[in-house]
Parts: sequence; C-alpha cells; structure tokens
Amino acid sequence: MKTEIQIMQDNLCELRKISGWTAENLAKKLGVTKQTISNLENQKVKLSRVQYIAIRSVFECEVAMNKNNTTLRKVMGVLFTAMPPVYQEYKDEIRTAMISIASIASAGLTGLQLHSSATALLAPLGSAASQMGCSHIGEPSLVWLLEDLKDSDALEIDNNESLEDAPDEES
Repeated sequence: MKTEIQIMQDNLCELRKISGWTAENLAKKLGVTKQTISNLENQKVKLSRVQYIAIRSVFECEVAMNKNNTTLRKVMGVLFTAMPPVYQEYKDEIRTAMISIASIASAGLTGLQLHSSATALLAPLGSAASQMGCSHIGEPSLVWLLEDLKDSDALEIDNNESLEDAPDEES
C-alpha cells in the first residue's frame, strides 16, 4: 500500500482538478480544512494511511456517482490498478501526463474531449496504460481496501493518526 499512498500524494492536486473540485470542495468532503489539503498537495506533510483510505474513498465515490466523469475513472484505473508495480519506473511520465490532464480539465474541457486528451497523454506509458481499456479497470469498488485489510498489520492503526495534520497555519 505504500506505493498507492505515494501515488495519491504525488497526484492529489491533479485528481482533485480532474474531479472538478477546489481544495475547499475536497476538504469539505473529507471533513478537514482547506489548509490540510494544501499541505498534502504541496507535500508539506506526509499522507498517512488513514488519510489515503479516506481520500481514495471520496474519489471512488465520485467515480461511482458521476458516470459522466469518464476521465477520472480512467485516470484512477491507470494510477491505482495498472501503475503501482512499475510506478517508480514511470513516475516522471505519469506526473507529466497527470499535470497536463489536470491543466486541460481546469481550462474547462470536459466529456469526450477531456477523455480523448487523457487517453492520448497516457498512451506513451505503454503496456501498463493499455490495461486501462479493460472494463474492470477504474471501476469503483472496495477491493483495494479489502486487500489492505488482509495485511496482518492492517488493523493496527495508530490511534493518534487522524485526517488532520498538524494545527493549521495561515499562509
């Protein structure tokens, strides 16, 4: 799960933008402050396992509820299904593609145009990205969470770990 946590932290800002959310929108969905989201996106604090599960659940819920956001479905599938085994090898290419997709989404491109752009930007990732054509890739499910809970130490969550990071500092 460490790789998935790193993928989420590296791409949180872009996933948020592809979802069409501001940092404040995502913060409200998670019950945290905008500053917490900012600190995570800017990697001022390390994303914890509890935070990862909460954030991933919010994005999976968006995929399930918003059938029109096919780009988020595709990107989630590539990031969290196809890429974890080879993430370090393709990290720079993934980051470049994600930043480009988020920029296009932020500029107002949606629907099929955004989906086509994302497909084109992710295509150079090769065989790992080609898996995104499979229908089960990017489908919202709790399989990822069930797999994590099977780990022997999965239920030993530090009681001091929470969604919020250190006290907010106004910037």
